[in-house]
Amino acid sequence: TGVQTCALRSADPLYLPVHMRIARLLERQTKVDEAIRHLEQAIKHYPKGAELYAGLADMKRRIAQIGGNAAKPLEEARVNYLKALSLDPSLLDARKQLGVVLLAQSKPKKALAQFESLAGRPDFHGMLDVELGQAKQALGDVDGALANFEKALKRDGKNERVLLAAGIAYFAKKDYEQARTLLKRAHERDIDLSPALYYQGRADFAEGMHESAGNFFKRALEEEKSNFEYRYWLARSLEASKTAAGDRAARLEYNLVANAVDKDKRLLKTLCDVYYRRGRMRMYELTLWNAAKADLKRAVKCGADGADTYVALGQLSLNGGDRVQAAAQYKLAIAKDGKHAQAHMALALLSLNDRKTRATGIRYLEKAAELDPTLADPHYRLCAIYKDKSRAKARKHCKTYLKLAPDGGMARDAKDLLRNLK
Repeated sequence: TGVQTCALRSADPLYLPVHMRIARLLERQTKVDEAIRHLEQAIKHYPKGAELYAGLADMKRRIAQIGGNAAKPLEEARVNYLKALSLDPSLLDARKQLGVVLLAQSKPKKALAQFESLAGRPDFHGMLDVELGQAKQALGDVDGALANFEKALKRDGKNERVLLAAGIAYFAKKDYEQARTLLKRAHERDIDLSPALYYQGRADFAEGMHESAGNFFKRALEEEKSNFEYRYWLARSLEASKTAAGDRAARLEYNLVANAVDKDKRLLKTLCDVYYRRGRMRMYELTLWNAAKADLKRAVKCGADGADTYVALGQLSLNGGDRVQAAAQYKLAIAKDGKHAQAHMALALLSLNDRKTRATGIRYLEKAAELDPTLADPHYRLCAIYKDKSRAKARKHCKTYLKLAPDGGMARDAKDLLRNLK
């Protein structure tokens, strides 16, 4: 347009507001690409126009917030905010938004530095409690975050953004009741606020209310269908129902999540565990053993390499007849978590079948019983082992087994052993 041409021909800083108004007008008309091109052209004519760089950064940041591949526009926003601030350090909103971008890029330490620098300026009169709290929480300082969020709640207790941030922090603090209260209020203020539903689901899941949790995850997915973190937790809630229908539905959801992770490796950071979950479900079907092993190996590779993963791999190796490999994997599980009762139990069963390692197997059984007082099976086995060596020990273990599993598979045998031990 004539106005654009006139403005672009001028290097007079008085024309900078004109460029910004044109760009904002184009953006409001959903001509975002054209708005960006306009600012990029303006920057070429006025390379020291800090406001132009800040305006361009704002647009890139908003593009990233819409969804999709946010990494590139976030980085472009960061670079342009830094350029704007290098030209004019007094651009306070640019510094604040730089912190927001750094937080979105998982750089909370740098984000916190920006927010604290801004909060300490005498010419800044805005509110940063939410941003400070989010940065602190990302750094693991939940108490520090809550202190900021409580200040924000006192100032603006009806703001859905404040309510949501505080609710998430209370969830992290494991104060699930307070988290639910705040998250419910946040959702009442904005019914499209899917994270408020998601974290209510997480709170319910943490307290064993799996059906209720699943309903929240489904509602969150209705608002944000492409959020695979929501879908992963829906699968977890379905699996936790411990029904055949729940297992079938969970596997379908895990498949969708795993397929999404296969296509977009950026999801690995938060959803790597899906390979362990799916692999563990597949391992109980003979025809899926190889697929299960592939999933579990992927889980190890991407970081979901806890003791449970190695126990599952050990079981698959044992299913395939490789006892040496199974023992090595059970030992890796114990190396990962020395208090993992199931790993000790698995290694005990493997060791008891060999006369050379039988004594070691007994020690593993004793350790499994010690680590998990609710585990019944090692007590029956120890009762059977000690019946000819230490009648007192045998009686103790048989009684413990019957107390833990009065209707267990070995209850009748345990009773027979007890009668013979009198």
